[in-house]
Amino acid sequence: MINPQNANTAYFGDTDGRVGAVLYALLVSGHIGIREKGWSLLCELLKHEEMASSAYKHKNNKVLYDLLNTRDMILNELHQHVFLKDDAITPCIFLGDHTGDRFSTIFGDKYILTLLNSMRNMEGNKDSRINKNVVVLAGNHEINFNGNYTARLANHKLSAGDTYNLIKTLDVCNYDSERQVLTSHHGIIRDEEKKCYCLGALQVPFNQMKNPTDPEELANIFNKKHKEHMDD
Repeated sequence: MINPQNANTAYFGDTDGRVGAVLYALLVSGHIGIREKGWSLLCELLKHEEMASSAYKHKNNKVLYDLLNTRDMILNELHQHVFLKDDAITPCIFLGDHTGDRFSTIFGDKYILTLLNSMRNMEGNKDSRINKNVVVLAGNHEINFNGNYTARLANHKLSAGDTYNLIKTLDVCNYDSERQVLTSHHGIIRDEEKKCYCLGALQVPFNQMKNPTDPEELANIFNKKHKEHMDD
């Protein structure tokens, strides 16, 4: 249960391309508001994503894709009623797998990434209205798919998406020095046998660190390696 008057960090993970879930997370944590005319649209959007979950569970792809198309049309109307709030005190960390997943569409994922990136404390984001305590991390779907989406065809070939430039700026881990918490999508493994830390396919040998027990240094190295991988 999120209390928007509480300064404790809220963690959100694996929304799997559900735009409604991301909007709801930002709404209950006080980072966005929705004007009166948008409430019924949000309810309708959440209803369609719930039905899409059922269609996915029963492997009914045609129904799933039809529902996601309708979801996107509702979102296209809803977005004009969504506004950013600058008085949120609840820090939010989105742990990844919010895009490039089972309920993703290019339109939906672009909306998620654009909305979350608008709140991130990143260079060039100088809008004084925006609260800067939102952290967005890349999960394995963001990293592996790089903005590509499963085509709506029987053979499920990948078709080119156009969200790569929005995804490539995301970090893979975050260290909160105030609360002394290191977060990532899957967690970081310390491998004593190989003498390294592992985060997915990324590795940081102990001897690459000035202090092998410093979580902030480790986060910085992982994020640097991730950026090099995404820029490659």
